[in-house]
Amino acid sequence: MQYTQLQQKDYLLLWDSAHRNMLDKDFFKKYQRFLVWFANTRFGRWFFRIHNDVPKDKIILEVLPNKVMWFDRIEGNTYYYTHQFRTHDKFAKRINALVMWMPFNTYKRIRTDGQWMLVPKVGLACFEFNPDPDAESTSVDGHCAEEIGLGDTWSNIHGGAGTISSDDETFLFCARIESLESDWKNIFRGVVLFDTSSLDDAISIGTTTLSLRGTAKKNEGSLNLNVNIYSSAPASNTAVVAGDFNSLGTTAFSTAISHASFSTSAYNDFVLNASGVAQITATGVSKFGMRNETYDALNVEPSHPSSVTDNSVSCSAADEAGTSQDPKLEVCEKTFTPRMIIY
Repeated sequence: MQYTQLQQKDYLLLWDSAHRNMLDKDFFKKYQRFLVWFANTRFGRWFFRIHNDVPKDKIILEVLPNKVMWFDRIEGNTYYYTHQFRTHDKFAKRINALVMWMPFNTYKRIRTDGQWMLVPKVGLACFEFNPDPDAESTSVDGHCAEEIGLGDTWSNIHGGAGTISSDDETFLFCARIESLESDWKNIFRGVVLFDTSSLDDAISIGTTTLSLRGTAKKNEGSLNLNVNIYSSAPASNTAVVAGDFNSLGTTAFSTAISHASFSTSAYNDFVLNASGVAQITATGVSKFGMRNETYDALNVEPSHPSSVTDNSVSCSAADEAGTSQDPKLEVCEKTFTPRMIIY
C-alpha cells in the first residue's frame, strides 16, 4: 500500500475533521468505567499526560474531555477531591487520535508486576469475547446430553430430546460417547454463547477463531473422538437445559481437531469458515456448539466396544476461576483504511 505526500491544505482539512468529530462528553460518560480503569494504569496516565500531575498513590475517579478528578484525602468526616481542568478538550483529543486516526490496534498483556500494558500491533482490529460465568447475564456455556442409565440403541440416544445438562461447572464436554456392554449409554454435546452486541453493526468480519482450552480426554473404546464447531439454538441465552441437546446443527463451522491432536494443556483453535462467520451477530448473542463430527454430527454409529467405556473430550468453562482459560471468540475485521495521524 502506497502513501502519498500530503499538501498543507490536506493537513488543515484533516485537522478540522478531527475537531469536528471530537469525542464529546456523552462519549466519556458512556465509557466512563473503562476510561477510569485506563487512566489508573501506568500506560493510561502517560497516555493522558497526567503522570506528572496525579500522585501515584491517588486513585482517579473521573475523566472528562478536559478534566480529571481524583480522591485526595479524608480529614475527620470530610472527603476532599482534586479537580484538574484543561483549557481545551485535551483528553478527548488524545482518545480521538487513538480510536479514529491510528492505523493500528493495541492488545492488553499482563506484566510480571501486575500492571497492564498496551502493546501496539499493526493490522486489523480484533475483538475478543467470553461467555458469562454463573450467574449469567447475557451468555452462557455448558453441556447437555441424552443419557439412558440402562442403555439404549444408537438411534434412540442420538435422536433423543435430551435428559441431562449442566452450565455451572468448571469444565464442559465438547464431545462424549459412553458405551455399556451391549448398548450405548449417552452422547454429550457442548454449548457456548458469546455476547457480540458490542461489535459495530457495519463491521466487515474477517478471520474469526473460536478457542477451547482442553482439560482432559478419554479413549477407552478406541473411538478417537474428534471435535468440531456447529450452530446451537438453546432455549435461553443464559442457561443450558437438557432440551438444548437436539438444537445443535450439523453443518461444520471449522476443520475438526482429532482426538490425538486435541491439547489438554493449551487452547485448541478452530478457525471458522464462511458458515461459522455468518453465525456471528453484531446485534446480539452469537451461538455455537461443539460435538463429535465422525459419529455424532454425521450420525454414523461407531463399532460397539462390547464393554463399558468412556470416550470424551472436555475443556475449561467460564466458571473456572479467572478468564485465562475461558472459551473465547476472536473476531477480526476484514478490511481497514489506514489514516494519517496529525498533531
